[in-house]
Amino acid sequence: MSAVAKVGQPKGDVRTLAGRIRIARERKGLSTKELGAAVGVGDRAVRWWEAGKTAPTLSRLREISRVLVVSVGWLLEGPAVIRDEDGGASTPQVGAAANDSPSEPQQESAARQAGV
Repeated sequence: MSAVAKVGQPKGDVRTLAGRIRIARERKGLSTKELGAAVGVGDRAVRWWEAGKTAPTLSRLREISRVLVVSVGWLLEGPAVIRDEDGGASTPQVGAAANDSPSEPQQESAARQAGV
């Protein structure tokens, strides 16, 4: 297995909170110091989050999601496959939504399924 990352691909494991924070931070083009300053912590805290040594609090996760333009859900759970009524699947992308609320089509679909 090669230890060399693909060019243009952020380092980090999308399967872990630590990796997702790092991926989102690098895609946003921020240093650990810049992210830390934006969310009110030192760069050491950010490095520890990204190393998996500690985890941010929920209130800090909200700030991280706002700064990195990803949802708290993505940070906590990672990419999820969403199935639509036709059985098709899509995977949300990093930065696709800055909040955890469902999109208008998802709300309409949920309302149809609930019989509203």
